Formats: sequence, C-alpha cells, structure tokens
Amino acid sequence: MDLKALVYDHFGHFAPADIAVILFGMFVAAFLGWLAGLIGKSSEGDRRHGAFMAAAISLAVAVVRASLPLSVALVAVALLLRFPERENNAGSMGMRVVVVAIGIGCGASAAMITILPALVLALLLRWANARN
Repeated sequence: MDLKALVYDHFGHFAPADIAVILFGMFVAAFLGWLAGLIGKSSEGDRRHGAFMAAAISLAVAVVRASLPLSVALVAVALLLRFPERENNAGSMGMRVVVVAIGIGCGASAAMITILPALVLALLLRWANARN
C-alpha cells in the first residue's frame, strides 16, 4: 500500500473538505459554550471549560454522526469516563474528553480528520486551565 492510499484511508467517511466544516462547528460550539456561561454569570473558569467541552463534544458528534456502531461506542466510552468524585476536577475531566474524542476519531479511521481539531481542543484546554 502506498503512503497516499494510507493517508486517504484514515479520512474515514469524510472528505478533505470536511476538515473546515468540523473546525467551523467546533469554533461555533466553543463560542456558544463561552457565551452561555457569560449570560449565566458563571465564573471565568467555568466559561472557559464550557467553551472547551462544547468544542470537544462537537468533534465527537461530528465523528460519530454517520455511524450507529460509533454512536454506541461513544455512549460506552462516556460511561467509562465516570470516575470517583475525588478525581473529578474540571481539568482532568477535560483531558479525558480530549482523549476520548481523539480515540474515537482515530478509531473510526478518521485520523487525518482528527489531527487539526485535536490540536484546537488542546489549545482550548490550555486556555480553560489557565489561572485568572
């Protein structure tokens, strides 16, 4: 198998043009998550984490929206994210969501689609975890 075929195989059920669509959805979700926190008078940290979570969930849904088996896998993974309360702080939960989104994207043979949005999620997580 040549390298080009290997790369195209990891687009899953997406086309290269879908990268822009997914990123746009993530940015809109992040903005709306932040705006919801602003309107709801949440703390700055909660607004940041709301933006991050909205973007991460947007990526996860974009990857699984065309596949029933991946949708079921997303539910199973969401159940696995439940950890004891002592470990549930916003930063660690955010990191778990990023890892799940990346795992679902790569596991769905959409690694090429997942790379750039995962970097965006990492930047949003860094921003969300910043101290005021």
